Amino acid sequence: MLSTKLRELTADYGRSLFKNQVIDQEELIELLELTKSGLSKEASRKPEVLKLFTRCEVSGSLQISMRTLDRMTKEGKIPCVKIGKAIRYRVEDINKFIGNKHTAIP
Repeated sequence: MLSTKLRELTADYGRSLFKNQVIDQEELIELLELTKSGLSKEASRKPEVLKLFTRCEVSGSLQISMRTLDRMTKEGKIPCVKIGKAIRYRVEDINKFIGNKHTAIP
């Protein structure tokens, strides 16, 4: 969403074009700056991409077999995301699992 000021300037600019009038340099610079800041704000609102790992990647990282990973997933010890037939694991879930298993060796 652009600011109200930007809308006013663009409306004034449009009116001046239809009347064959020219806006001055300061108004043009202000219009461009507001447009630039409005566009940069819109660009900064991009949705965050969620990184998902495959079964192979997770089993390799945890140094366990895929069969063990499947068993732990089925038991609910490691949450997963199912997309169609594909099973994926979120980084946060794997880190939480590792954090829960952290123990001190006596």
